Amino acid sequence: MIIDTHTHIGEIIDFLCFDHSLETLLKRMDELKIDAIIQASNKGLNLTEYEKCADESLYYYEKSGHRIFNYFLFDPRYSERCLAVMEKYHDHPAFVAIKIHPTEHHVFGNDPGYRAAWEAARKYGLPIMSHTWALSSYNPNQRYAVPELFEEYIKEYPDVKFVFGHSGGRTDGVRAAAALAKKYDNAYLDIAGDPFEYGVVEYLANHAGSHKMVFGSDMFWFDPSAQLGLVLGADLTDEDKENIFYKTALKVFPRVKI
Repeated sequence: MIIDTHTHIGEIIDFLCFDHSLETLLKRMDELKIDAIIQASNKGLNLTEYEKCADESLYYYEKSGHRIFNYFLFDPRYSERCLAVMEKYHDHPAFVAIKIHPTEHHVFGNDPGYRAAWEAARKYGLPIMSHTWALSSYNPNQRYAVPELFEEYIKEYPDVKFVFGHSGGRTDGVRAAAALAKKYDNAYLDIAGDPFEYGVVEYLANHAGSHKMVFGSDMFWFDPSAQLGLVLGADLTDEDKENIFYKTALKVFPRVKI
């Protein structure tokens, strides 16, 4: 079984994607034996179309035969609109978690504006995933999402599971995210995106434990075959790989039913 916990549906702004249609997504899932995905709409992350994205998410869920699950999107600059969508659909099985993106929204991960998301996660029993990355000379906006910024909320909300999207992204971020995942019972890691340093999957498993890792690809930003190869080719036990591919995800995202 494979659960991809970090994907996106819809047109990607300023990024080459030859085909981002739902039909192609489902075909690729079948080709790679991916049983289910959790997606965060590109329109919602980039264009603040929260209400429209929620309706589209319901369509994806039904059209896929309940294989495409969805994140609620939360942007602290539009808190009331985001919370209204959560209130409307919080008990619908299509929605299984909350996604935040401090880098995209230019709001630091420890900003008080995110408290509403953590409170909603606690209220509705949902995990939170955030984009996280290391400090970057070529993309200074990554400073909004360095892993250390999330420790305050992780510690304050021990009953809310939190996933470091991209596991901190680059070397310093990976080290920080792994250390925090080891320190806090409610902190987890995904391998989505392009953290392709040699041995990164083994490093995360050895320093935080495979039981703290979930599979993610960042499809359609990236082809999921790359991340599948990282795990399949890693010097880990079969049990470790099963944890990464689906066992940890079922624990972190209990609303995913497949």
